[in-house]
Amino acid sequence: MIDVQSYDAERNNLKLYVDNLYENLSDREVQDKDYLTFHYVDMNVYHFLGIADDLERHLLVKKILVEILTTRNIDHVPEFAADFAPHIQVVDANSILDDVSGRRLPILCGFHTGPYWSIFIELIRRSREIVAIFPPSLEAKKSQVREAYLAVRNRLRTQSSLDFIDLTDKAFLVKARNCVTQGKQLVLFLDGYGGYLPSTNERRDLLFPFLATELRIKTSIARLANALRIECVPFNAIRTNGLARKLIVGGSIKKNGSDRDVSETTISMFKWLEEYIRAEPSQWEGWIYFHTFLSGNSTEAANLEHGDTTTWRARFFKFKAGDEFYLTDKQTLKIYRINNLNGGRHGE
Repeated sequence: MIDVQSYDAERNNLKLYVDNLYENLSDREVQDKDYLTFHYVDMNVYHFLGIADDLERHLLVKKILVEILTTRNIDHVPEFAADFAPHIQVVDANSILDDVSGRRLPILCGFHTGPYWSIFIELIRRSREIVAIFPPSLEAKKSQVREAYLAVRNRLRTQSSLDFIDLTDKAFLVKARNCVTQGKQLVLFLDGYGGYLPSTNERRDLLFPFLATELRIKTSIARLANALRIECVPFNAIRTNGLARKLIVGGSIKKNGSDRDVSETTISMFKWLEEYIRAEPSQWEGWIYFHTFLSGNSTEAANLEHGDTTTWRARFFKFKAGDEFYLTDKQTLKIYRINNLNGGRHGE
């Protein structure tokens, strides 16, 4: 069981780890996971928030890494997840989570902000039958989610249930419709379910301004809500002080189903995320991967000679794919192949 003292101690250890990572970044192998995580976060903060000053940006990047590590190593670890249940304050002005009217439940559309599994804890507390919509890329994470779910349910002693639906399942729509008619609660995270666009659909993909750049996102979930005749409700979570957490549930986004309404629904939910990021930039996990949502994420690859890269350290970061080395421009997100490069360390 985790208490305030042990939690603070764990957080301090994570801060020391991040400080050490930052101080020794140049010694990390370019394939090192933490090296890449730092630079992806740094790149996205640079691009999305427009923070060009290295010192200012790196201070924020270190805070972001501590928050991400807190989520992954403390909040969402099954043995600790239930310990946070008594410390969650729910802000739900429209009583969405406590709706017992019998009407069709909305899709709860969240983002990877703060301790985002708080939504599951509160649904378990209310004995909801939960159905999480997961992309196939997160298949390996299901066992951890289920383990944490069982720990919380056993602690709270409720009759909740948990199931998953794969977004790529050919019977996805049928399964989702059955869940809705059975009174089950659909939950998904919009900033992870399908922002990455291996293929684009000009008619259904949506382009719109977001922070300092432009996003290309799919409108699938708003279209799904229309097909199921239910509403979308956004939510976010945030750490406030010590063990205290806050779960914020928005109001239903009601539209009549036209293409214009689908776009407006999608934009409304991402504006919800944008407001959160401006207020709490350190508590968003999306900094690791959100470049995949950009409208221009199909980057060019061009050859550069090693002699051309002498001033790349502040603006570029190096990585290895297969036997090739590349530089990524944090400002433009373009990728450049490097020729005649010996070794694989950041500083060489």
